[in-house]
Amino acid sequence: MEDTRIQGREGARNFLQSVDENIKQRGYEFASSFFSLWKSLKMYGEENDAVKKSVEKLMELLQFFFKTMPTVNFGYNGTDIVINEQRLKGKRGGEDYLEMLSHIFVSLYIGEIEISSTAQRQDLIIFCQLTRNITPGTPGDEKMFRKVEGELKARTPNIHITMYDPVQDELPPIIDKQQKARQIYRNLVTDFPQFRKKVLQKQPIPLKKAVRNIQNLVDLLTDDGEDSQWHHLLFLASLDSYQKMYIPTHAANTTILSVAVATQLGVPKRRLTTIGLAGYLHDIGIPEEDQRDLKNLHGETGFAFLSRLNSLNFSMMEAAITASAHHDTYDFRGVIQAATGDSYSTPLAEIVKVCDYYDIATRWWPWNPGKPLSRVNAMERIFELTNKNKTFTPSAAKGLYATLGIYPPGQILRVNKKRSLACSIGGFFSNYEEARIIILNDQMDFKGYAKLNAGALSHLPAEQHYRLPPRTHKEIFQSFQVTV
Repeated sequence: MEDTRIQGREGARNFLQSVDENIKQRGYEFASSFFSLWKSLKMYGEENDAVKKSVEKLMELLQFFFKTMPTVNFGYNGTDIVINEQRLKGKRGGEDYLEMLSHIFVSLYIGEIEISSTAQRQDLIIFCQLTRNITPGTPGDEKMFRKVEGELKARTPNIHITMYDPVQDELPPIIDKQQKARQIYRNLVTDFPQFRKKVLQKQPIPLKKAVRNIQNLVDLLTDDGEDSQWHHLLFLASLDSYQKMYIPTHAANTTILSVAVATQLGVPKRRLTTIGLAGYLHDIGIPEEDQRDLKNLHGETGFAFLSRLNSLNFSMMEAAITASAHHDTYDFRGVIQAATGDSYSTPLAEIVKVCDYYDIATRWWPWNPGKPLSRVNAMERIFELTNKNKTFTPSAAKGLYATLGIYPPGQILRVNKKRSLACSIGGFFSNYEEARIIILNDQMDFKGYAKLNAGALSHLPAEQHYRLPPRTHKEIFQSFQVTV
């Protein structure tokens, strides 16, 4: 007789799924209760019944989270409300309280609220009373944040706040969609070194953090709205390096290209996070002491680590397969190697593979003194290698071309009949339709935008293949006030 106590594989998977769903549901309830308390205290005193009900519910939910961790971290990452690294998306209960919460965080210039397990109901009331006079949606500043921070320190030691987007670099604060796109790109780059350090120390990497960034990327790339960030993100993925972080920038570029190509090829949205994670972690095994990895062993190292990390997780196994297979027909410098037997791996890994080669072939690596291929020539080379050497699968090569167009983002061009240069942003898919370009002078300084068709542009001679200087990249970022 079959023992009904024994749960099969499907039962175990559904059990874990139900646990995750329960935690996420509690997150939504916490966000809803937090907003209800804040809204109630904005209108009434703390003895009001609505206030009492909200604060009791909030304390009940806090106790649920405190069973497994000493603090609750609740904040806004520029795209979503987040509780303990769990993204909360969409509308629940017929009220868009998540959007209102994001407006509150932006107005207070607060990125995260940390609530200690020693917090009492009065601590929550104090926080809401100190912040209730703001107008949600009006961008705050550091002065506003410092005032709230000082008052909290004086009145409650159990709640700490972190300033919203305090990183001072060439990119502005994250508020609108254009800035969200740059935040996602920056996060992909700046988070990668700590993930790689964990691997080299043989420690688990914070996967939730990586997955959250990739999910945000997927949301923007699959957004069909008028302010879609498709070409903006593809242009960001043409960067040679972000602040001299060569490997992390390569990881971010490959991730964006892979998700974009998969979207173009019709890969279901539920699988896009999987391919994004595979693209992001494909070079995670590169050794710290030799980022060139001349022996080309980082694929094996990456596979060994990723396959052990969670062997029952499909996304991690796809990442492990991609790490092991992406250099089976070319090395880290882009030098082609003869295929041995069946060189193809999985369909998703083949997409990452062609995007990885494209970024390698078109980048000015500091340890590769030769000139890289122009972006157009790299695409031609990919088709040649696909047909003659079976280096790439035809579908992956065609998907990349369909994503990048006639003049791929980042391609330097000549404006016909004018003494000026141009840089493609993306969107050239025929000779007649117009697309936006960046205008450059003969010193490659940024001079603004224009809208031209492909016939009004031409390639530079092969010996005049240049790259955008850092000052021009900075000027372009600062000019992104409209969708490009």
